[in-house]
Amino acid sequence: EEVSIETVDGDVRFGGEKLTELNLESVDGEFNVKTGELFSLDVDTVAGNVQFSSELAPKEVDFNSVDGDLIMELGQVSGFSFKMETISGAFNCEFETTVKKNRYVYGTGESEYKANTVDGDVTICKKTL
Repeated sequence: EEVSIETVDGDVRFGGEKLTELNLESVDGEFNVKTGELFSLDVDTVAGNVQFSSELAPKEVDFNSVDGDLIMELGQVSGFSFKMETISGAFNCEFETTVKKNRYVYGTGESEYKANTVDGDVTICKKTL
């Protein structure tokens, strides 16, 4: 199932057990999303934060932000590769990563995550049970 959500000056809470693709767009709004399983997460935000929690880590994440943060809380993770381009943002990760070719790599590196921000941070956390 594919889901797209857009908001202007509003907050959204969303939960779905199994999704193939989730597209989020926001101008001055917050997202709080919980899923059991998600293949692809695509986020575009001008001024808004996204909190995302999933039992199984997504295979693809594309985050674009002018002024907003992404916090991803991931359950079962075999590996990911993360690349961030930013002017004034930071990357924080609870998973032990190595840097290879301008990418942060954890485990197998099989899932591909990327972020482009002007002033936005990306944090990847371990999901607590």
